[in-house]
Amino acid sequence: MHVIRYQSVGINNNIGYCEYILAKWDDGETIPQYSNIDGVSQWTFNYMNGQITEQCPTLIQFEIVWICDPDAIPFSMDTVCTQINECKHKLSIKSAAACSTPSYNDTCKWGDLNLQELRGYQIECLDQQYTYDYTPCFDYTLCDGNRYQSVLFNRDIGECEYYLSQWDYGQVSPKYINDNGNPVWRFDYNNGQETERCPDGIEFEVNYICKEECVPFCLHGQCNQVNECRHQMAIETTYACVTDLEMIHNQTHMRELLSMDNILTFSKV
Repeated sequence: MHVIRYQSVGINNNIGYCEYILAKWDDGETIPQYSNIDGVSQWTFNYMNGQITEQCPTLIQFEIVWICDPDAIPFSMDTVCTQINECKHKLSIKSAAACSTPSYNDTCKWGDLNLQELRGYQIECLDQQYTYDYTPCFDYTLCDGNRYQSVLFNRDIGECEYYLSQWDYGQVSPKYINDNGNPVWRFDYNNGQETERCPDGIEFEVNYICKEECVPFCLHGQCNQVNECRHQMAIETTYACVTDLEMIHNQTHMRELLSMDNILTFSKV
């Protein structure tokens, strides 16, 4: 019999047979995403190379979350596994090995794009009854007693709705957009709060738009909710006036974003 081995599979205990492949080892190509939840370090691997099935024509996805537990050596048998939806599964493992902190270069720089001068500002953008609070490149905005890179605040009830993103020590690289010759840099953060309606977490898109006279940035911005699980924000700044990295063209997206009527303020923290 020819046996093929994989990094992870799903076994049907009722029939004692493998249902499908969850993930294949990719020689370390999948980079973990670091987060700090209530003071506990976590490392999340998102594998997108599972089996293609009739229900999942774009591959099974497998998320593995390593959670810091100093007493779990090498790891705890108290693991939690769930099926998020028909095409995505999740496994949480406690381990002492997850108690390390990132060794990434904790700066606000990616190639020629240097946003270090924006670090230390708390940017606020108003959208109806909501306030978007964003502190570029570090966790400072408050939500339920914890600090995050960005949060959504409901002014009608005077409470934080949820956090939008966490500073990931520069793991998320920006995408370059050529908007009719004007540079735009887009960051897609996928490490926002998990909610009942958004079990995969809130997504937050930040667009830095080139405007030479905006030093460090202009007190005029745009923010809105794209859908139930995704929000976006646009900031005009002189530091976005560089060209490098991966180029994509999405002029329609930026024109729609800039057509919104929002108010943006800031404070130095």
